Amino acid sequence: MFSARVFAPESVDVYYRKNFGSERHLDGQRINAEVNFIALQRLVPIEQINTVMDVGCGYGSLLSKLQDTGKTVRGIELSEQEAAHGRGLGLEISEETIEDYCARGHTFDLVTCFEVIEHVRNPWSFTENLARLVKPSGYLVVMTDNFECKVVRAMGPAFPKWIPHTHISHFSARTFLSTFQALAGFGITDFLSFTPWELGLKRFLLNLRARRSAKESFSLKEAIGTEMQGRGRLTRARMLVNPIWFRISSRNDLSGQLMYVAAQRATSS
Repeated sequence: MFSARVFAPESVDVYYRKNFGSERHLDGQRINAEVNFIALQRLVPIEQINTVMDVGCGYGSLLSKLQDTGKTVRGIELSEQEAAHGRGLGLEISEETIEDYCARGHTFDLVTCFEVIEHVRNPWSFTENLARLVKPSGYLVVMTDNFECKVVRAMGPAFPKWIPHTHISHFSARTFLSTFQALAGFGITDFLSFTPWELGLKRFLLNLRARRSAKESFSLKEAIGTEMQGRGRLTRARMLVNPIWFRISSRNDLSGQLMYVAAQRATSS
């Protein structure tokens, strides 16, 4: 599925480069990095990985964790604010588009891309560019939302990831897998999913209130005015609980709200 009305290309460039980033995003990315690091340990032979590229690396939280384990890491991030923060941590982060970076010819043992593909207009060409960055025998790991899972269907328009001005490509398990299956020279090696406990809590609270329509659930004016403000909720609790919750609730299927797929590039002849 695709959002029908989205920013013009020039507006998207300004939005991500100049406006994207906040304390709330930083909090969320630090929490997500803890979970994503555990996911990588399950999905790929992380001890065999030497070089890593994280596309859409944000503030660099995941790259920092990987660098601490001895990996050589690089990142691509369009947000000037987030890229500058990552470079302040000693990380090598480029603000180029993935198309421009691919033209350099660099390849990596592992390419990761978490919660980015839903932001792009053409997920197929984007995934092909991700694949161009992977060495022979290397791995590609991508994560995004499952818009056909049970909890999303139950929440309807109240699901918090229905933000059509930035999330414009919406996947089901079938369409997410098909994106990888279309990659020449790659084979899917593993996948897993889970549903964050916070989403279950939001669903419970939603059931206590009157249902709201799609128009009532999302206001572009309100979203633009508030999305880069404030701090994340339950940050300390999420930092503590989320890795534990992931370990006990993640499944080797794609039925959960967040889906991870790993694919390996064939060895060159």
